[in-house]
Amino acid sequence: MKINVIKRKASSYRDLSKEKIEVQNPKTLLELLENVMFNEIDYFNTKDKPINNKEMMKQTKSGKVSFGVNGTLPSKKEAREVLIQDFKDGLFRVFLNEEEETDLNKEIHLKEDDTLILIKFIMLSGRLW
Repeated sequence: MKINVIKRKASSYRDLSKEKIEVQNPKTLLELLENVMFNEIDYFNTKDKPINNKEMMKQTKSGKVSFGVNGTLPSKKEAREVLIQDFKDGLFRVFLNEEEETDLNKEIHLKEDDTLILIKFIMLSGRLW
């Protein structure tokens, strides 16, 4: 089944990316987030190829052009642990069809073309104002 995934920063109304991804019929919010995360890991594992002008222009829209991955990527087990901790720490919020989801173990019922919105919060250091 394919769903729409929208990624945003909390400080901006502009979407960082919109994409349609294939998910493997997740039963809980955690399984859905793992599906999205593993999709991203698989994408980055195949990303070491040189990019062309079309791909560079596409990446420019998000504000960051990448020419490959430096270093090693975490294992899926390590990435899963970080995902759970970041969710618990409130570093990102999850909305499924415009409803905020706050429980990783909550049972979900996805349909084709549902929309998942991930909002990343950026922690600033230094002065408060």
